[in-house]
Amino acid sequence: MNAVIEQPSRRRGPKPTLARAEYLLSAGDPENAILASRGILRGDPEHLGALEVLAKALWQLSRYDELLVALESMVRLNPYEPGYHGLRGAVYQALGRTGEAIKSFTRAGADSETANAAIEELRDWQTSLIADLLRDDVVFKAHYAQDPEAACQARGFEFMPDFKPGESWLANPYAQAMAFTRPS
Repeated sequence: MNAVIEQPSRRRGPKPTLARAEYLLSAGDPENAILASRGILRGDPEHLGALEVLAKALWQLSRYDELLVALESMVRLNPYEPGYHGLRGAVYQALGRTGEAIKSFTRAGADSETANAAIEELRDWQTSLIADLLRDDVVFKAHYAQDPEAACQARGFEFMPDFKPGESWLANPYAQAMAFTRPS
């Protein structure tokens, strides 16, 4: 008598679907939305919908390093989607990586009001940071006196072609006052 011995099935729950991942995200459960998205991505690493849900869930949880990895995949799959570049700019901004944020927002497109507003906000923030450096950092101030653009780029600042340090940003009276104070 040959008896067939059945192996117990390894039940892992239902196969993750994009609809399930989206539902979990909209229901306020980003942790399980991440798990569902990653389950989909194990079977299809280029599933753009799953990557988008994963990105939204990671953004909600402020898991920026993981989000940057997901965004790299998304941009590789669809490099012309401005939303991906805009989100990457927002992540870089949240991480304080101003130069990379400006580059990403610029890549998002000149037609995007949101990207343009973010770039302007970052420019203003850079202006105040540069003014603080000129006031507080003797080495930066000396480097800036020799080559403003190189000094700023060495610190990770990024400027648009129509915006050069030492020119228009010094129209700000606060920045102007800081640029010309003597180091103590």
